[in-house]
Amino acid sequence: MNLKSNKSAPKSKKSSSEQTLRPESKLATYVNKLGKKASAVGSKEVASPTPKKGILGKRVNPFAPIIWLLKYLRDSYLELKKVTWLDRKSAWKLTGTVFLFSAIMALILFGLDSLFGKMFEAVFLKD
Repeated sequence: MNLKSNKSAPKSKKSSSEQTLRPESKLATYVNKLGKKASAVGSKEVASPTPKKGILGKRVNPFAPIIWLLKYLRDSYLELKKVTWLDRKSAWKLTGTVFLFSAIMALILFGLDSLFGKMFEAVFLKD
């Protein structure tokens, strides 16, 4: 036999200050409850706590972008110190290789462009 009663517990009623709330201040009431701050003043609800500093009470550092830039420059310099640079002979050899490859590719593309141009004239521009 079950000894528990099947009666449901009555729902807790809102206090008189919560019943008189405007719809736009329900969020403020919730925030105030979380912070365990008394928010009712007489029969009116305080809309929201007033921020003391900056946006939404957060302290705003006006020098944050400058500090970020200086930190970025310092970190970049430290990373460049870790790079192993080529010696002069290897750098010139690789530069010559890139220049030679670019010249060869330019000649190949010039030849293909001329070939396709002549074919286009022969097919579409017949007189």
